[in-house]
Parts: sequence; C-alpha cells; structure tokens
Amino acid sequence: MASAVRDRTAGTTILDALETYLAAPKPRDPGDPSREEFLDLVHATPALRDHFMRMQRNWETTLAHAIAEESGLPDDDLQARALARFALDIGALAQESPDPAHALRTLFARLRNGWTDFPHPGP
Repeated sequence: MASAVRDRTAGTTILDALETYLAAPKPRDPGDPSREEFLDLVHATPALRDHFMRMQRNWETTLAHAIAEESGLPDDDLQARALARFALDIGALAQESPDPAHALRTLFARLRNGWTDFPHPGP
C-alpha cells in the first residue's frame, strides 16, 4: 500500500490510490487457504494472533510514513497514522462484507465526505 501511495500518478489523491490498490484483484494460488480459513487459524492461535497484530502495526507505520512523506508532513503525524490505520481496516472490513467492492466504495466515500449525514437515533 505504501508503494501505491508513493507511485501514484500525478493528480491521483492518496485516498484514490489506496482505494484503487484495495479494489484491485489479488492473485490467489488455488492451493492456498481462503482468507476466512487463514483468519480463523490466526485468531485461534495466540502466537499467530500476536504476530499478525505486530505485522499489522508495522504495515500501518510504513503506510503512515509514506502518507506523511507524500503530504509534506512529519513522519510521526497523527493524521497520516490515522489514515493508514483506517485504510488497512477498511480493506479488512470490506472483505468481510457480502459485497466487498460496494463496501470498499462506501467506506472510502465516508473517508472523503465525513459522517455528518450518518443516521442517528432520535431523542
């Protein structure tokens, strides 16, 4: 994802580059376990779960640095880190949806446009 941010074409926003990267089909070896099977194994195995969480934080840090660098912000910028975390989580959440492509578009639209029209309960 960091490469998608750094290598995006001129005029492409960081959000657009991240969304395009996440929307692109990923090659999968037919012999590999499904994403669900893989995550079930990770969540059921404490050592794998801990390792996966550390790896996700490393990916987040790498992506946050790329976002900060491309935005002219300091490496430790909180907004860059938040966007990196959101993008990683959006990718995972979309994959859990019955319609991952729609979920991805919807969640990135929220990042772009905010939540002011989000339904809320009455008084």
